Amino acid sequence: MRAVTNIDNITLQITCDDKEEQREKLEGLIAFVEERDFLKVIRPQYAKKERDIKIRNKRNTIAKIGTGVYCAGKDMNGKKIVKHYIAIKFAGLSKYIKRLDSLSNNLLFSIAAYMNSHESIEYTLTAIDICIDLECRFEHMAVICTKHVSRSQYYELTEKQTYITTNNIERMSKAKLKRAALRSYFYYKTRKDKLDYPLSRYELKLNSKFLKTHGVKMDAIENALNRYHVMYFKDLAVKKTTIEEYTRSELDRQKKIDTLKLEDYRVYADINYIEHFLNVLFNLDEALLTVDRYDI
Repeated sequence: MRAVTNIDNITLQITCDDKEEQREKLEGLIAFVEERDFLKVIRPQYAKKERDIKIRNKRNTIAKIGTGVYCAGKDMNGKKIVKHYIAIKFAGLSKYIKRLDSLSNNLLFSIAAYMNSHESIEYTLTAIDICIDLECRFEHMAVICTKHVSRSQYYELTEKQTYITTNNIERMSKAKLKRAALRSYFYYKTRKDKLDYPLSRYELKLNSKFLKTHGVKMDAIENALNRYHVMYFKDLAVKKTTIEEYTRSELDRQKKIDTLKLEDYRVYADINYIEHFLNVLFNLDEALLTVDRYDI
Protein backbone atom coordinates (compact mmCIF):
# COMPACT_ATOMS: atom_id res chain seq x y z
CA MET A 1 0.00 0.00 0.00
CA ARG A 2 1.45 3.36 -1.04
CA ALA A 3 1.45 5.91 1.77
CA VAL A 4 1.27 9.64 1.02
CA THR A 5 2.66 12.13 3.54
CA ASN A 6 0.92 15.49 3.93
CA ILE A 7 1.01 18.53 6.20
CA ASP A 8 -2.58 19.47 7.03
CA ASN A 9 -2.75 22.04 9.84
CA ILE A 10 -0.06 24.55 10.72
CA THR A 11 0.26 27.62 12.95
CA LEU A 12 2.89 30.34 12.61
CA GLN A 13 3.27 32.80 15.47
CA ILE A 14 4.78 36.29 15.29
CA THR A 15 6.22 37.60 18.57
CA CYS A 16 5.90 41.31 19.43
CA ASP A 17 7.26 43.32 22.34
CA ASP A 18 4.18 45.47 22.87
CA LYS A 19 0.64 46.14 21.70
CA GLU A 20 1.71 48.88 19.28
CA GLU A 21 4.17 46.59 17.51
CA GLN A 22 1.49 43.89 17.42
CA ARG A 23 -1.01 46.28 15.82
CA GLU A 24 1.53 47.54 13.27
CA LYS A 25 2.59 44.06 12.16
CA LEU A 26 -0.99 42.81 12.08
CA GLU A 27 -2.07 45.65 9.78
CA GLY A 28 0.96 45.03 7.55
CA LEU A 29 0.08 41.35 7.30
CA ILE A 30 -3.57 42.10 6.51
CA ALA A 31 -2.56 44.60 3.82
CA PHE A 32 -0.30 41.95 2.27
CA VAL A 33 -3.14 39.41 2.17
CA GLU A 34 -5.60 41.94 0.75
CA GLU A 35 -3.37 42.43 -2.30
CA ARG A 36 -5.03 39.25 -3.57
CA ASP A 37 -8.45 40.18 -4.91
CA PHE A 38 -9.66 36.57 -4.65
CA LEU A 39 -9.29 36.68 -0.85
CA LYS A 40 -11.39 38.59 1.65
CA VAL A 41 -10.30 39.52 5.17
CA ILE A 42 -13.18 39.46 7.64
CA ARG A 43 -12.62 41.12 10.98
CA PRO A 44 -14.20 39.56 14.09
CA GLN A 45 -17.65 40.59 15.26
CA TYR A 46 -17.15 40.79 19.01
CA ALA A 47 -20.92 40.93 19.58
CA LYS A 48 -21.00 37.37 18.25
CA LYS A 49 -18.07 36.41 20.52
CA GLU A 50 -15.76 36.03 17.54
CA ARG A 51 -12.05 36.51 18.21
CA ASP A 52 -10.23 35.55 15.02
CA ILE A 53 -9.77 37.42 11.77
CA LYS A 54 -10.84 35.14 8.92
CA ILE A 55 -9.24 34.96 5.49
CA ARG A 56 -11.86 33.67 3.07
CA ASN A 57 -12.28 32.72 -0.55
CA LYS A 58 -15.99 32.83 -1.32
CA ARG A 59 -17.54 30.74 1.49
CA ASN A 60 -14.37 28.89 2.41
CA THR A 61 -12.16 29.95 5.30
CA ILE A 62 -8.55 29.54 4.15
CA ALA A 63 -6.85 30.73 7.35
CA LYS A 64 -7.46 32.54 10.63
CA ILE A 65 -5.42 35.17 12.43
CA GLY A 66 -5.61 35.45 16.20
CA THR A 67 -3.90 37.81 18.64
CA GLY A 68 -3.10 37.67 22.33
CA VAL A 69 -0.52 38.00 25.09
CA TYR A 70 1.56 35.55 27.11
CA CYS A 71 4.12 35.56 29.89
CA ALA A 72 7.63 34.93 28.53
CA GLY A 73 9.19 34.59 31.98
CA LYS A 74 10.47 37.07 34.55
CA ASP A 75 13.17 39.72 34.48
CA MET A 76 16.01 40.13 37.02
CA ASN A 77 13.63 41.89 39.41
CA GLY A 78 11.04 39.13 39.28
CA LYS A 79 8.66 41.15 37.13
CA LYS A 80 6.71 39.28 34.46
CA ILE A 81 7.88 39.74 30.87
CA VAL A 82 4.74 40.15 28.77
CA LYS A 83 4.88 39.42 25.04
CA HIS A 84 2.20 39.97 22.42
CA TYR A 85 1.64 37.57 19.55
CA ILE A 86 -0.07 37.15 16.19
CA ALA A 87 -1.01 33.55 15.36
CA ILE A 88 -1.69 32.62 11.72
CA LYS A 89 -3.60 29.34 11.64
CA PHE A 90 -4.09 27.16 8.56
CA ALA A 91 -6.54 24.29 9.07
CA GLY A 92 -6.81 22.12 5.99
CA LEU A 93 -3.82 22.32 3.66
CA SER A 94 -4.59 18.90 2.20
CA LYS A 95 -8.33 18.45 1.90
CA TYR A 96 -8.00 16.70 -1.49
CA ILE A 97 -10.03 19.52 -3.00
CA LYS A 98 -7.56 20.78 -5.59
CA ARG A 99 -8.64 24.43 -5.75
CA LEU A 100 -8.82 24.90 -1.97
CA ASP A 101 -5.56 23.04 -1.35
CA SER A 102 -3.82 25.21 -3.93
CA LEU A 103 -5.21 28.42 -2.40
CA SER A 104 -4.28 27.37 1.15
CA ASN A 105 -0.75 26.31 0.30
CA ASN A 106 -0.16 29.36 -1.87
CA LEU A 107 -1.26 31.69 0.92
CA LEU A 108 0.81 29.83 3.53
CA PHE A 109 4.01 30.07 1.52
CA SER A 110 3.27 33.63 0.46
CA ILE A 111 2.87 34.72 4.09
CA ALA A 112 6.02 32.79 5.06
CA ALA A 113 7.96 34.50 2.25
CA TYR A 114 6.61 37.88 3.37
CA MET A 115 7.77 37.26 6.95
CA ASN A 116 11.12 35.82 5.84
CA SER A 117 11.75 38.99 3.82
CA HIS A 118 11.18 41.33 6.78
CA GLU A 119 13.98 41.14 9.35
CA SER A 120 11.82 42.89 11.93
CA ILE A 121 9.35 39.98 11.96
CA GLU A 122 10.28 37.23 14.41
CA TYR A 123 8.11 34.13 14.08
CA THR A 124 8.07 30.48 15.03
CA LEU A 125 6.13 27.33 14.24
CA THR A 126 3.77 26.58 17.15
CA ALA A 127 1.66 23.72 15.74
CA ILE A 128 1.87 21.26 12.88
CA ASP A 129 -0.15 18.19 11.90
CA ILE A 130 1.74 15.50 9.99
CA CYS A 131 -0.46 13.04 8.09
CA ILE A 132 -0.06 9.63 6.51
CA ASP A 133 -2.81 9.00 3.94
CA LEU A 134 -3.78 5.58 2.62
CA GLU A 135 -6.24 4.91 -0.19
CA CYS A 136 -8.19 2.32 1.74
CA ARG A 137 -11.27 1.98 3.88
CA PHE A 138 -11.00 2.81 7.57
CA GLU A 139 -11.23 -0.78 8.77
CA HIS A 140 -8.03 -1.74 6.90
CA MET A 141 -5.96 0.64 9.01
CA ALA A 142 -4.61 0.20 12.55
CA VAL A 143 -2.31 2.29 14.73
CA ILE A 144 -0.44 1.23 17.86
CA CYS A 145 1.66 3.43 20.13
CA THR A 146 4.64 1.17 20.75
CA LYS A 147 6.63 3.65 22.86
CA HIS A 148 4.45 4.87 25.70
CA VAL A 149 5.03 8.06 27.65
CA SER A 150 4.90 7.82 31.43
CA ARG A 151 1.69 9.10 33.05
CA SER A 152 -0.12 8.93 29.70
CA GLN A 153 -3.07 6.63 29.07
CA TYR A 154 -3.90 4.88 25.81
CA TYR A 155 -6.94 3.24 24.31
CA GLU A 156 -6.86 -0.53 23.98
CA LEU A 157 -6.78 -1.70 20.37
CA THR A 158 -10.02 -3.61 20.74
CA GLU A 159 -11.77 -0.87 22.71
CA LYS A 160 -14.84 0.76 21.19
CA GLN A 161 -14.62 4.54 20.88
CA THR A 162 -17.18 7.32 20.52
CA TYR A 163 -17.10 7.57 16.73
CA ILE A 164 -17.17 4.57 14.42
CA THR A 165 -14.67 5.96 11.90
CA THR A 166 -12.34 7.88 14.25
CA ASN A 167 -9.89 6.28 16.66
CA ASN A 168 -7.84 8.28 19.16
CA ILE A 169 -4.60 6.72 20.34
CA GLU A 170 -4.11 8.66 23.58
CA ARG A 171 -6.85 8.74 26.19
CA MET A 172 -7.06 12.35 27.37
CA SER A 173 -9.58 14.82 28.70
CA LYS A 174 -10.30 17.89 26.58
CA ALA A 175 -8.33 20.05 29.01
CA LYS A 176 -5.30 17.77 28.82
CA LEU A 177 -5.50 17.59 25.02
CA LYS A 178 -4.86 21.34 24.87
CA ARG A 179 -1.74 21.00 27.02
CA ALA A 180 -0.35 17.84 25.43
CA ALA A 181 2.98 18.04 23.60
CA LEU A 182 1.66 15.65 20.97
CA ARG A 183 -1.24 13.36 20.26
CA SER A 184 -2.44 11.20 17.39
CA TYR A 185 -5.51 9.64 15.88
CA PHE A 186 -6.73 8.17 12.60
CA TYR A 187 -10.01 8.54 10.79
CA TYR A 188 -11.89 7.86 7.57
CA LYS A 189 -11.34 11.03 5.57
CA THR A 190 -13.77 9.91 2.86
CA ARG A 191 -16.63 10.23 5.31
CA LYS A 192 -15.43 13.46 6.90
CA ASP A 193 -14.81 15.36 3.65
CA LYS A 194 -17.29 13.52 1.41
CA LEU A 195 -14.67 12.21 -1.02
CA ASP A 196 -15.75 9.89 -3.82
CA TYR A 197 -13.01 7.31 -3.17
CA PRO A 198 -11.71 5.52 -0.05
CA LEU A 199 -9.10 7.46 1.94
CA SER A 200 -8.00 6.94 5.54
CA ARG A 201 -5.72 9.33 7.39
CA TYR A 202 -3.38 9.01 10.37
CA GLU A 203 -2.57 12.35 11.97
CA LEU A 204 0.19 13.23 14.43
CA LYS A 205 -0.35 16.61 16.05
CA LEU A 206 2.79 18.34 17.31
CA ASN A 207 1.70 21.17 19.57
CA SER A 208 3.40 24.26 21.02
CA LYS A 209 4.79 22.36 24.03
CA PHE A 210 6.64 19.93 21.73
CA LEU A 211 7.85 22.63 19.33
CA LYS A 212 8.97 24.94 22.15
CA THR A 213 11.20 22.12 23.42
CA HIS A 214 12.47 20.70 20.13
CA GLY A 215 11.85 23.37 17.51
CA VAL A 216 11.82 21.88 14.01
CA LYS A 217 14.70 19.47 14.56
CA MET A 218 14.08 16.57 12.21
CA ASP A 219 15.47 13.93 14.56
CA ALA A 220 12.90 14.95 17.21
CA ILE A 221 10.07 14.91 14.67
CA GLU A 222 11.19 11.52 13.34
CA ASN A 223 11.40 10.12 16.88
CA ALA A 224 7.85 11.34 17.55
CA LEU A 225 6.59 9.60 14.40
CA ASN A 226 8.46 6.41 15.27
CA ARG A 227 6.59 6.08 18.56
CA TYR A 228 3.65 4.77 16.54
CA HIS A 229 3.18 1.80 14.24
CA VAL A 230 0.81 2.91 11.46
CA MET A 231 -0.31 -0.23 9.65
CA TYR A 232 -2.31 -1.33 6.63
CA PHE A 233 -3.92 -4.78 6.51
CA LYS A 234 -5.14 -5.99 3.16
CA ASP A 235 -6.78 -9.02 4.81
CA LEU A 236 -9.19 -8.05 7.61
CA ALA A 237 -9.04 -11.54 9.09
CA VAL A 238 -5.27 -11.17 9.49
CA LYS A 239 -5.79 -7.76 11.10
CA LYS A 240 -8.30 -9.18 13.59
CA THR A 241 -6.00 -12.06 14.56
CA THR A 242 -2.93 -9.83 14.84
CA ILE A 243 -4.64 -7.26 17.05
CA GLU A 244 -6.16 -9.94 19.29
CA GLU A 245 -2.76 -11.59 19.75
CA TYR A 246 -1.05 -8.26 20.41
CA THR A 247 -3.65 -7.34 23.03
CA ARG A 248 -3.58 -10.78 24.67
CA SER A 249 0.21 -11.26 24.72
CA GLU A 250 2.10 -10.58 27.95
CA LEU A 251 5.42 -10.05 26.17
CA ASP A 252 6.96 -6.59 26.23
CA ARG A 253 6.02 -4.34 23.31
CA GLN A 254 9.20 -4.82 21.26
CA LYS A 255 8.97 -8.61 21.52
CA LYS A 256 5.33 -8.48 20.44
CA ILE A 257 6.31 -6.33 17.45
CA ASP A 258 8.95 -8.88 16.44
CA THR A 259 6.88 -11.99 17.15
CA LEU A 260 3.82 -10.75 15.25
CA LYS A 261 5.97 -9.26 12.44
CA LEU A 262 4.19 -5.92 12.63
CA GLU A 263 6.84 -4.37 10.38
CA ASP A 264 5.31 -6.36 7.50
CA TYR A 265 2.19 -4.18 7.73
CA ARG A 266 3.80 -0.89 8.69
CA VAL A 267 3.74 2.28 6.56
CA TYR A 268 6.02 5.25 7.15
CA ALA A 269 5.87 9.00 6.81
CA ASP A 270 8.20 10.49 4.20
CA ILE A 271 10.75 12.31 6.37
CA ASN A 272 12.39 13.89 3.33
CA TYR A 273 9.08 15.48 2.33
CA ILE A 274 8.55 16.93 5.82
CA GLU A 275 12.09 18.30 5.94
CA HIS A 276 11.77 19.84 2.47
CA PHE A 277 8.40 21.39 3.35
CA LEU A 278 9.84 23.08 6.43
CA ASN A 279 13.02 24.18 4.64
CA VAL A 280 10.97 25.89 1.93
CA LEU A 281 8.65 27.43 4.52
CA PHE A 282 11.43 29.06 6.54
CA ASN A 283 13.70 30.02 3.65
CA LEU A 284 11.42 31.12 0.82
CA ASP A 285 12.09 34.74 -0.08
CA GLU A 286 9.37 37.12 -1.22
CA ALA A 287 11.47 38.13 -4.23
CA LEU A 288 11.39 34.55 -5.52
CA LEU A 289 7.66 34.13 -5.09
CA THR A 290 5.02 34.43 -7.79
CA VAL A 291 1.29 34.44 -7.16
CA ASP A 292 0.68 30.85 -8.26
CA ARG A 293 4.03 29.27 -7.41
CA TYR A 294 5.10 27.26 -4.42
CA ASP A 295 7.53 24.38 -4.61
CA ILE A 296 7.02 21.49 -2.24
